[in-house]
Amino acid sequence: MKKTGFMRRLICGILALMLLTISVGATAENDMSVAQGCRTIDGQRPLDSKDERLVKTVSALLFDITNDVVVYADNPDAQFSPAGLAKIMTCLIVAENADMSERVTVKQEVLDTMYSLNRGIDLQAGEELSVQDLMYCLMVKGANIAATILADHVAGSQEAFVQMMNEKAAEIGCTGTNFVNVHGLSDDLQLTTARDIAKIVVAGMENEAFEEAFCTYVVRIPATNMAEERKVSSENFLFNRNLGSNHFDSRAIGSRMGLTGEGENNIVVLAEKNDIQLISI
Repeated sequence: MKKTGFMRRLICGILALMLLTISVGATAENDMSVAQGCRTIDGQRPLDSKDERLVKTVSALLFDITNDVVVYADNPDAQFSPAGLAKIMTCLIVAENADMSERVTVKQEVLDTMYSLNRGIDLQAGEELSVQDLMYCLMVKGANIAATILADHVAGSQEAFVQMMNEKAAEIGCTGTNFVNVHGLSDDLQLTTARDIAKIVVAGMENEAFEEAFCTYVVRIPATNMAEERKVSSENFLFNRNLGSNHFDSRAIGSRMGLTGEGENNIVVLAEKNDIQLISI
């Protein structure tokens, strides 16, 4: 209950900043934001320069994608465990290296790499699914086993896939990120930053397959050769309108959450209003 309360306060704070951003506007080239150095994702001075922190937040970043402006930043380059946010990079690598219509057969040896309680969805050895459906399991449900199956399909092993993740991170300018697994289960060596996660999401949104998976909150996975149709639904009360939560916000068009082994919460929200798109971490 305390974790839920914290998440609600964090989300409400972030959304309040987002609403503020809609009215700020920073499009003119002679805008003071340029002189202040807040242009581009690497901007070191946020548009909102007030010395204010979100309560109990380790790190936060609000980036205006449309106008290429860092709107708010609180320790944005501090490293933390990405937890489930690692799946965002997994999704991007799959989107760039696989056809969504490809068929994948679940292998017993891949299932054996994860405890049943950590799988996130009940898949069986010999079951056949499309890459697209596994992407929904990965991003909508947050299924750890879907990440492992996709990594094996794309790269032949989780280790080879992790190398692709780190190479992509370096390519798009991530400076504080190191991946060691594809699903985000806690590991002391797996680290990222709010700024780096923003870069990954911005890069991902340029890919149609990534956007489809990241911005879906409920979907039906067709019946397979071994299972009936499954309904996969996000548990994110900010993003999933079907949960009936007072915290649902129609501006949120994509989101991914993570929970570390130490009980800390991470959340990424992509929002849109008045033709302005923002990403908050």
